[in-house]
Amino acid sequence: MTAHELIESGQVPRTVGSHPPSEPAALRATGYWGLWRAAPKTLGILLLAMPFSIVAFAVLQTLFLVGLGSIVLVFGVFLVVGALLTARIFGDAWAGLIGTAVDRPITRPVPPPARPGGLLARLGGQLSHGAGWRALLHSGLLHMPLTVALWGIALMWTVVAVTGPTAWIWNRLIPSSGENIHLSTVIWDSVFGSSMPVDPLTGDAILYGVLGLIFLATLPLVLRGLAMVDWAVARALLGETAGDRLQRDVVQLEIARELAATEEHRTLGQLERDLHDGPQQRLVRLQMDLAAAERRMADDPAAVSSLLAEARSTAGAALDELRALSRGVAPPLLADRGLRAALEAIADGAPIPTRMTWAVGEGVTLSEVTERTVYFIAAECLANAAKHSGAGRFDLHLADDAGWAILTASDEGRGGAMLLPGHGLYGLDQRVRGVGGSITLSSPDGGPTVIVARIPVSLGA
Repeated sequence: MTAHELIESGQVPRTVGSHPPSEPAALRATGYWGLWRAAPKTLGILLLAMPFSIVAFAVLQTLFLVGLGSIVLVFGVFLVVGALLTARIFGDAWAGLIGTAVDRPITRPVPPPARPGGLLARLGGQLSHGAGWRALLHSGLLHMPLTVALWGIALMWTVVAVTGPTAWIWNRLIPSSGENIHLSTVIWDSVFGSSMPVDPLTGDAILYGVLGLIFLATLPLVLRGLAMVDWAVARALLGETAGDRLQRDVVQLEIARELAATEEHRTLGQLERDLHDGPQQRLVRLQMDLAAAERRMADDPAAVSSLLAEARSTAGAALDELRALSRGVAPPLLADRGLRAALEAIADGAPIPTRMTWAVGEGVTLSEVTERTVYFIAAECLANAAKHSGAGRFDLHLADDAGWAILTASDEGRGGAMLLPGHGLYGLDQRVRGVGGSITLSSPDGGPTVIVARIPVSLGA
């Protein structure tokens, strides 16, 4: 199956990368009866908030205050960072619960990308990430007093809604004496100024029953309102903000630059070693053969002929090695005729049958940096497939989508390729990440292998 067919069949995504989840319907449980159906779940989560907030408050206060008190010591920093990470765990858990209660999921901030540079850089990344501090403010300080208020209202409203309509049963089971104060009698006397026409127990049952019915009728509305208050606070402190997205983009750009510099240094070092071990040694041998031929030209023409033949063979081998090494460097054809012609030249000169398909829109212009990156990826993928896959065919497909160049390379070889350190495609992945792109690899044992690289169209423009 070709790369284009794999994309059309849905086995390979048209675009690669993280996309935010779509927003759910505003409220699935619409209407009064819908709120009633959701009431048990809402009440359960509201009641669960009390033990949850107490545990979170105790754990986070302990970690943070002990860490803050020992901040001058090394372990104090670790405790503060531990408090931030733990706060995010509690925050993620509660955001999921309260989002379930009101059927409105809260989009959580993505954890900060791991910064290269060791332990200190990672600690600094955690301390500078605002989501951790907001989660600490929520779960370690504000949520418990808020829960006390919401939990008390929810519990009181539920108790009255359940016990009020049944007061005529349980009210007569309570021992009564002449010293008891009946609420119905007090209210009747203060309003009408006369004796109540029914006995106090009956009056209390009627009063509690009416109040209970009112509380029962409004119970789902009150529970929904309480849950929405908790949800609003959680969304403000635990949800993703524009600042989180901006900070994540900045960190990703910094990491991309570091990866690009590291990969460029590695590539140049590898190219230098390859030139030294390959073409340079052959050129030295060529120089020696020509010098020997020059010395023996007058005395032994036959030997000179043999030396010149060896020199020609050495020069050809050096030229082949230089051509192989030039795959990592933009060829003149790319600058003269563009990326499409350069990719077609790769396909025509490939060691295995290769088909290249072009689906970039006519109005889309790829920057020079993007073209060089795509060319290098295509050449490297083809070289890896020819060397390791055992495939009899290779496909390249280039398309564009919403400002991204999508290069798909596929073969039907033995599979088993991995994007892991020490494997051939790892450096390719680092290079693509270094320019702000991404790579997706699908290579089950037995094949096929499909590599999808997603690169910004206007890279470096």
